[in-house]
Amino acid sequence: MLDVLLIHLLDDNPFNSRSNYDQNEIHSLADSIAKNGLLCPIQVRENQGRYQLVYGHRRVRAARLLNWTTIMGVVGNFSDEQMLQFSLVENVHRHSLTDYETAVSFRRLNLEFGKTYDEIGKLFGFSKSHVCNIIAMLCLFDEAMVNNNPRLKSNILKISEHHSRILSRISDMQMRARMLELTISQGLSVRELQKIVGTLRGWFSETDHERGDESNENASHADVELISDLLAAPFVLPQKGEFQKYLAMHAFDKLSVYDDFAPYERLEDEHLLVDHMKVWFNAIAPQISMRVRDLQVKRFGDVALATAYVDYEGKTKERPFYMVSRGTVVFSKSPDGWKIVHKHWSKLEQNAPIDLLAKAVLGRSSLPGQTRREHIDHPARISVHKTPVQT
Repeated sequence: MLDVLLIHLLDDNPFNSRSNYDQNEIHSLADSIAKNGLLCPIQVRENQGRYQLVYGHRRVRAARLLNWTTIMGVVGNFSDEQMLQFSLVENVHRHSLTDYETAVSFRRLNLEFGKTYDEIGKLFGFSKSHVCNIIAMLCLFDEAMVNNNPRLKSNILKISEHHSRILSRISDMQMRARMLELTISQGLSVRELQKIVGTLRGWFSETDHERGDESNENASHADVELISDLLAAPFVLPQKGEFQKYLAMHAFDKLSVYDDFAPYERLEDEHLLVDHMKVWFNAIAPQISMRVRDLQVKRFGDVALATAYVDYEGKTKERPFYMVSRGTVVFSKSPDGWKIVHKHWSKLEQNAPIDLLAKAVLGRSSLPGQTRREHIDHPARISVHKTPVQT
């Protein structure tokens, strides 16, 4: 039955699957409604003299922004299970829910209304395994821990189910929360997070006490400065010709590399890694200018993670080029000091790939010493800009 409803009598669906709304989206919808009117009525059910929304939460919020006092709506009879299902259908098909919000609603369907994972999957077009993986997000942290920590709740709403599966490999919940924070603050992709956790799983699986963990507040400033210098070293040491010192920075028994020049696949074999480093050290780095900026370091006991942006500039005989890369570098502390165990560099912006520079230097994509080096008309310059490190 279509009716005119008083907006002050409208309440949200108590089974609403969405926990927050994008205010920019609501303002945009309000502008549209102001110009075109309400094209589709909301849907509600009666509840003790008031109305609970079934569909139309965004429209009601937009109407309130416009200072409307009434809105057109359809009043119907809906069970609690239907209220939850309709809310999910509306938001899932619009891709409006985060994976965590979907997990909460799926669990309610399972626990409160007896729906099996298979039945839930069929309702929304998902496989049973996908439903399992989504609901598993709720096991990342205790419910009380999430509800009592607004920052943690905000972070978990921003990650995907794929991020969650990787974070679940970290047994210590506090360390898991730290890695979640790091994932959000540094914008780590699923692939980057997977490699970091996979490389350092042994560290993350132990307790802070077993590792003799130091808190960030107690971390040695000298150690953090050393990590910052190590990140800058690949751009400094080639100017000095100190290749062995460059190699010694890396823990080759654990090392893996994704680089921003060919080959782009993961490198783990020590011989391939050394050959790859020779290309960088002897052929590319001495011939280009670089600026390291926004360098940040976070330490977690004997594990540290550094992130930075690098601006490259160079000039071949054909044309000048530039490139911007973002890097994530993981360190572990050994008796010999901090060692690099993982590097992941990704190109963000360029007018020509750095491979063109390597080809100009080497004659083709090969290792130093195998081809004639050509001159590049650009003096080497290095500029390293550090932001205050986070200890």
